[in-house]
Amino acid sequence: MSRVKFGQTTYVTSFHKLWPHLMFSLNSQEKKVLIFIAIAALIGIGLKFYQKHIGSTPKISDLNTATYNQASKININTASEEDLIKIPGIGPEFASRIIEYRQTQGPFSDIEDLKKVKGIGEKKFEAIKEFITLGELK
Repeated sequence: MSRVKFGQTTYVTSFHKLWPHLMFSLNSQEKKVLIFIAIAALIGIGLKFYQKHIGSTPKISDLNTATYNQASKININTASEEDLIKIPGIGPEFASRIIEYRQTQGPFSDIEDLKKVKGIGEKKFEAIKEFITLGELK
């Protein structure tokens, strides 16, 4: 441990002994900045941990159609209103429109026919097509 003397003041150069002197010599704004930096570092460490351990699980929306098997898709020709509501983006109103269309026009012969239902355009169709199937037509 070495000491440095400037005028009447002696400074200790060993860091573990110098640290308390540094903390007490900071003004309140400097202490706030130090606390902010420490909190930002902790948040950064937490985000890295989250990304590594939790955030790496694939989301359903990130999966492509090939990862879905036929059993997990909803058959729009036979599904009840409760089943149709399980499709992301399809609420009770769209579910009843799909059923009404099915009752008046018959079963869907092509998955693209779903766009003929009022309110289901290209954008909504693209969002839900990986969740639906026609099943086997008789």
